[in-house]
Amino acid sequence: MSNTNNLPMTRSQLIDLINYKNKEKIEEIVNQIYNGVINHAKHSTEPVYHHEIPRTFTINKVYLENMNEILDNLKILFPECNITHTLLSKGIDGKLYDIAKINDNILPLINSTLNNSYIVIDWTMNFL
Repeated sequence: MSNTNNLPMTRSQLIDLINYKNKEKIEEIVNQIYNGVINHAKHSTEPVYHHEIPRTFTINKVYLENMNEILDNLKILFPECNITHTLLSKGIDGKLYDIAKINDNILPLINSTLNNSYIVIDWTMNFL
């Protein structure tokens, strides 16, 4: 009893299915970030875009397992930009702060419960 819609799959094709699925996820993430950067650049004078990595475990896992490839793809799309993955925290003023770079005196003003992982695309002149 064979279904005419089913194609035979070799062992290597079956193994490659997971790689294909991961590539699709990476492309989707990169496209989402790309569109966010373009939209931000069109509507803001701030030359930095912060892409918050979702906290949902399964989505976060895809980002973290493929972070190098995601960043490499973004570096191709935005060649003169500084592209990083970092932990940022939201201050009581609503701004995002890189905890590693702020003065110890300011730390009490940072709500550490609002820490999250971000991909940051920065196109300021400082990086050229």
